[in-house]
Amino acid sequence: MLEPFKDKNISFADTLYFGYRKTDSIKVRYQALIGGDDPIIMYLGRHSRWSYISDSWTDCDHQDKDYGNYFLSEFLDKNKIPPMGSNGFLVRTNIARRLVKDSFIHSDFIFDLINKGYNCFAKVKTSIVHNQPKFFANKARRIKRRINNEIKINYNYGLRKWDLIKTGIYICIILPVFYDALRGFIKKPDLAWIFHPIACFGELFQFAYYNIKSQFFLKV
Repeated sequence: MLEPFKDKNISFADTLYFGYRKTDSIKVRYQALIGGDDPIIMYLGRHSRWSYISDSWTDCDHQDKDYGNYFLSEFLDKNKIPPMGSNGFLVRTNIARRLVKDSFIHSDFIFDLINKGYNCFAKVKTSIVHNQPKFFANKARRIKRRINNEIKINYNYGLRKWDLIKTGIYICIILPVFYDALRGFIKKPDLAWIFHPIACFGELFQFAYYNIKSQFFLKV
């Protein structure tokens, strides 16, 4: 993770993978396979680790140059940035001190970094273990905190309502989700792919349930 910082132009470094270990639970292995803890974010193209479904670490417009142990990367569209900056992330101290405010939201921090000219970074070919076995409980907590304004995020990853609608339709068709799970299994055989349809349908239901509930002025 430190090697890329020999290049003075590199502002920050991020891991390319979520660690895959056969001894982990199905849900943890599944998140390593899709490159994040959220399949809907993956389908929206805003994942930030390598996904065996999309064959990329993000679908946001970017370019990578292979430097052996890492990719030297930059985003081509500064309005569409994935939610990087959380697990397995290093940034030069002098840069962080300029940008970190009283509160810290990692996705807002990355957006500010990129848009203030720090758009040269490394995706290091190593992994960090993301041990989050309580999949749906964590999703519910995240959704409720945002609806109740416990977390105020300024940057929405460059997403439009139509992007969310298209993703919802894609999942509701059902067959594409099972097809993606099969494609993933062929690339990286693991029974954890069975969880993919469950994760997609379950999270879509959670999102709809809590948002509909909030429209009736009920605390979620």
